[in-house]
Amino acid sequence: MIIPAPWERHDPTPIPEPCTATVLRLLPQVEFEELLRSNLVPGSDRLGFQELWMLLAFNDDLAHRCFDVLEDWLERADQLLLVDPESPRLRKFRRMCDDAWNRLTKARDVDVKPDHGSPAPHTTAGKFALGIAEHRARLTGPTDLDDALWAALTHARDRARRSRETTKAWQSAPVLTTQLIDAVAEHRRLNPDRRPADMALYALLRS
Repeated sequence: MIIPAPWERHDPTPIPEPCTATVLRLLPQVEFEELLRSNLVPGSDRLGFQELWMLLAFNDDLAHRCFDVLEDWLERADQLLLVDPESPRLRKFRRMCDDAWNRLTKARDVDVKPDHGSPAPHTTAGKFALGIAEHRARLTGPTDLDDALWAALTHARDRARRSRETTKAWQSAPVLTTQLIDAVAEHRRLNPDRRPADMALYALLRS
């Protein structure tokens, strides 16, 4: 991974505003790792922290990216703890990584809907899914922003039914419809050069 010693002291990286799946997908690896390192445990921005981890949990690509970073950090911390098992900083860092891993795992186990079926065509989610798919079919030479939009179609997940097992964060977890709408809205917000395929897609936001 990128950060050479993530357990060392560092200036905290704030949670992006707005914090969206598109913004997280567009982060370069070093910035993604810096964001994770600064938000392994809750800080003063509790709502932002919860929103960040819900987005990570409810998007398969972001969750796997996060797990890859945490796995690397845990392995490196374990190797150094063999040499210096009493290091307070390493032990604290490893515990924080464990907490983050467990938080993400639990949310995906109980808050995320287990199946990944296509939304019904007559629903709002179905209309936006079709619009994103048509946008992808019409374009050649996609930008990173296009890829981030299309990733929502493949990786965004819906919220599971409320149960005794769901976490306290379930109430604020995103539903698939919101995720698809947000993906289109973020593409429009961040797009400096709008093409006919873009304008056709953005029309969904006005319907």
